[in-house]
Amino acid sequence: MYAWKSNADWNKKTFGKSLAGLILLSVLMKLTDGAGFLVVVAYGMYALFSNKASKILYSLILSNCALMGNAWFFPKGIVFGFACRVLMVMIGVGMMLRVLKSRNDNVIFPFMLILPYMFYMILPSCFGWAPMVSILKITLFLLVYYAYIGSTKSALATPASDIREIRAMALAVAAFFIFGSLIIYPFPNICYMHKDEMFLDAQFLQDIEAGVMVSLFKGMAWHSQTLGPLMAVMSIFLLGDLIFNVRRADKVYIAMLIVAPLLLYKTSSRAAMATLLTGAIALIWMLVSARNIQIGWRGNVLNIAFLLSAMFMIAVIIVPGIREGVVRYTLKYSKDVDAKTHVRMEDVMSTRQFLMDEAMYNWRKKPLIGNGFQVAESMRHERREGIGAYLSAPVEKGVWVTAVLEEGGIIGMLLFCLFWIPAVILLWRGGFYSTSTMLLSFVVMNMAEFTMFSMSGTGGFIWSMIFITAILDGKSRKWLERFPNGLGF
Repeated sequence: MYAWKSNADWNKKTFGKSLAGLILLSVLMKLTDGAGFLVVVAYGMYALFSNKASKILYSLILSNCALMGNAWFFPKGIVFGFACRVLMVMIGVGMMLRVLKSRNDNVIFPFMLILPYMFYMILPSCFGWAPMVSILKITLFLLVYYAYIGSTKSALATPASDIREIRAMALAVAAFFIFGSLIIYPFPNICYMHKDEMFLDAQFLQDIEAGVMVSLFKGMAWHSQTLGPLMAVMSIFLLGDLIFNVRRADKVYIAMLIVAPLLLYKTSSRAAMATLLTGAIALIWMLVSARNIQIGWRGNVLNIAFLLSAMFMIAVIIVPGIREGVVRYTLKYSKDVDAKTHVRMEDVMSTRQFLMDEAMYNWRKKPLIGNGFQVAESMRHERREGIGAYLSAPVEKGVWVTAVLEEGGIIGMLLFCLFWIPAVILLWRGGFYSTSTMLLSFVVMNMAEFTMFSMSGTGGFIWSMIFITAILDGKSRKWLERFPNGLGF
């Protein structure tokens, strides 16, 4: 069997520093009610002026971790909310200027296909429900998006960029959320949601009282329905990087790949589980069709995947308890569920049906251009005080198909599909298998909650993982061009 020794290793020293940085940030924010995040702002400015791609990425990742992190570890006070967005805007402006001055390459081009959709959304937003909110959300997305694009271009274009450092940073973040959630599991006051944290989720309380399967386990995340998507995305990232780039049985990868799906199951997030399954299937399919993959490594991965799938299917068929658990997980909002219950799509989609119906009702009002970007009709008459209320105005969107139609109409839907479908195909054809799978999985995940454009939430973190994956895939392709047969050790 072959392995790319110089590319497979991740820098243990960087891993330790990155993980320690996350832990120290949580302690500092805990002691200062979030104001300690100003240290990250200073670090981000240093990274920007020194033009260090890995450090810029790390500062953005720290911001996302603090935004999504468990409030017990990452208090989200006023200073933090303002400082976090200032950091994103400043890095975004700096990187946008650099990106506009440089040429786009084959790696970046698929991601640039989203720009026609974003620029078009300015039009319906100007005549929509909350123009100022929409325009500010578009601006924030574009700035952070350009920050990721600029960091990716810099990392791929710089020969001195140490791929092991970027991989180590990504692994440190995954370890923080995966192993951190496992470590605090015995402390329910920390790792489970409290009633005062669910004032926006009254349905949660009603479901719990009704006795349906609802999980309040949030681990190291701020919400139980945030931990699930995080575990799914991290699992796909780890599996893809292990298969296509690392290509050896790394113990840290395997340990996290065992723990992460268990934590995902604990959240009872069906969308996250569907995302993980979609990503795993896509990765296996790409492995089968990929070139320049050693037969031994490909055969081992496929054999393990087939064995695990067969064992699971047999267990579901012959063990009533497991079968009932699967059905109950799939129909978690239904009562009187047992192993004989039939799974119907309308039951699975019932929790999002009212959002879909509302979106389609609003779409019919402006079927061609839509009603605005990431806003709801209820925002039209809301009073807001301060820029923070405009930047972080929350809105719940359901299935991305109906959400895109509601926001951008038929034109918006066409432009959105002209982004993600060609992007997934171009990345796949270019040999960026993990990146293509991550983007595809992101679209699947948004079938339950449209968070793709929420840069100050789950969406921002997932975008960071997608671009980091693009860096790892890109560096691996360059290594493959130099050593097509791999390196033995």
